[in-house]
Amino acid sequence: MPHFALEPLSFRQKLAATITVTATLAAMAIAPAYAEGSWSSSVTGGNIGTFSSRWWSDRDIDSDYTSVKFSDCTGVPVEVDYLNVQLFRDNGLFPDASHGVVKNYCNNVTSSWATNLPWGDFKWKLVSVRLLSGPTTTGYKVNIPALTTRF
Repeated sequence: MPHFALEPLSFRQKLAATITVTATLAAMAIAPAYAEGSWSSSVTGGNIGTFSSRWWSDRDIDSDYTSVKFSDCTGVPVEVDYLNVQLFRDNGLFPDASHGVVKNYCNNVTSSWATNLPWGDFKWKLVSVRLLSGPTTTGYKVNIPALTTRF
């Protein structure tokens, strides 16, 4: 069986190995935390008060916020100031559990619910709209050309 002798590392090799390991560990420590998942879509003619998103499963692996980001919402036939969006968790045979309402101004800014949500299946609902020309109400339709839900 052949016998190989290992040469001792030079100072430069030791320094390069130390720098490489240190840089790798530092990059891992400062890497941003990513949400467990996300999905993107759009809405055309969504009825305020009845339109709901699709269901998604959040296993709470990361304890990150559940959030929505809408872009450039337009009302039919009126202009939108903001949308009130309510988050629901599926409760099986019982009514879905509400986890609160957030305002989304449809300007590519994220609106978030609390981080301490239990794991489960969720959806959001467009519960009301604040019109530029009037009160918060239901019964209108809205278009959202781009939206993202993160969980």
